[in-house]
Amino acid sequence: MLEDKGYLVIEVEVSKDFDGMKAEAGDKKVIVLRQDYNGDVVRKRFTALHELAHHSLKFPNDLSEKDREKLCHVFASAVLYPEEMAIKELHYDRFHFYQKELEMVKERWGISFSAIFNRALRLGIINEYVFRNLNIGYRSRMLHLHEPATFLSKEKPVKFERLIYFALGKELISVNEAAYYSGKSVWEFREQLHQLV
Repeated sequence: MLEDKGYLVIEVEVSKDFDGMKAEAGDKKVIVLRQDYNGDVVRKRFTALHELAHHSLKFPNDLSEKDREKLCHVFASAVLYPEEMAIKELHYDRFHFYQKELEMVKERWGISFSAIFNRALRLGIINEYVFRNLNIGYRSRMLHLHEPATFLSKEKPVKFERLIYFALGKELISVNEAAYYSGKSVWEFREQLHQLV
């Protein structure tokens, strides 16, 4: 979706201390993400949308960095789990949440448990007391270390890879150059290259 809207999404091999950042290269808006999230596509999607918020939102100059980060989190959660659907699925005045229910929301919407809690609090579905107890229960069960359930969709940036095949198909670049741009050896690239026409 971000690529379709004109953003350049780049994944880089970096330390686990880095999640993502926004950048600009000329007139191109760039979102840089850590390549290895240990299969946690939910976190990667959240980070991508968080960085989109940094590109899209206009903050007052006197707003603290901490508050900017919070607003970017709110933006990412709102995109991942739209208000209408969150209210419809979670309902108002909740006192309890069950792990299986949260797993189903995560699998469908690709949003983490803690982001669901924050979204529910922000929409008034739960109050501060319930929010605090949810977070205590979440941590006491060690779910923050390995949250169950997986988003069922496969998402990764592919525009650059598609451009490589496009250039190869138009004979603008050689197979060797295509392998180089894709970050693979010529042998690896030729192994996956199945020309139909």
